[in-house]
Amino acid sequence: MKVLVTAATGFIGAYCVDELLRRGDQVLATGRDRNGLEYCRRKGIPSCRLDITRPEDFESLPEHDFGAVVHPAGLVPSNVKEEEYDPRNYFTSNTIGTLNVLEYCRRHGIGTVLYTQSHSDVEGHWDSGRPIPDDAPCSYSLTGDHAMYIVSKNAAVDCIKHYELTFGLRGIIFRLPPVYGYGPHTTIFKDGKRLVTGFEIFMEKARSGQDLEVWGDAQRGRDIVSVKDVADAIYLALHSPNAKGTYNICSGRKVTLEEEARAMIEVFGDKNRSKIVYRPEKKNSLRPFVYDISKAKKDFGWKPKRSFVDILKDYQEEERLSSFDFLVRKKE
Repeated sequence: MKVLVTAATGFIGAYCVDELLRRGDQVLATGRDRNGLEYCRRKGIPSCRLDITRPEDFESLPEHDFGAVVHPAGLVPSNVKEEEYDPRNYFTSNTIGTLNVLEYCRRHGIGTVLYTQSHSDVEGHWDSGRPIPDDAPCSYSLTGDHAMYIVSKNAAVDCIKHYELTFGLRGIIFRLPPVYGYGPHTTIFKDGKRLVTGFEIFMEKARSGQDLEVWGDAQRGRDIVSVKDVADAIYLALHSPNAKGTYNICSGRKVTLEEEARAMIEVFGDKNRSKIVYRPEKKNSLRPFVYDISKAKKDFGWKPKRSFVDILKDYQEEERLSSFDFLVRKKE
């Protein structure tokens, strides 16, 4: 299959391109990041610049005979500084950008679009203690730094459904929880403020032999999935006639805070030096969630292969190889 990948210079897109090529598909990698496009050039991967907010960029593509478009491109709150915040930017990128993708597919007879959706669309179900099904109704907050983001993402999903019903396009929606792999996990923006992630704190403490503090309930946890498992799911869904609609592409299990800390010490640390220090009196804001992944198993035979320890080992190996260094946000 010949596949166009948007945001191939980003985290999920880069791993998707790598997996599709490995399994024999033809790929055109598109994006805006110069370092990512240079990586594609060095690797001999067909690539070109594409800004999804510009319809004219689509018509400038070197070819148009694709069987599918994989579309992870969009603006996320973790990349937005306080001084750059403008709610309209989410709609320009996530909603209008997706409409441009859909119009491109309609005009050129491309039959399938695979879109990556944030799991924040079902945030209201996170604390239920039960696996959240693929068809859970939308339930999300209209306040906070994710509000306008998820409204724009939901609008994009509705646009895909419109094109399904009106033009016969096959829409595949992947609802993704936190996706981990070698990539931009060290710092993010929260409410516009730079924040060092718990992932980075645990990893650096383990590497330096320091103790890892687990705050609050050590058994509180969340569903985390490997970016390589996501890429595998993308390949399988594109090649299955049964794949259509929304799928939870998750691990299907809870990774507790204690498990995260133990895995960090196992992979990055010195087991004779680092230990876990439990601080139940300290507040931890992590909200628990886990997802039902049975629909993806049934429709296109996908199941996650990697544990959290495997994710960290993959991170360590990719870091050693330096293949995806362009994905890592440099520390300021």
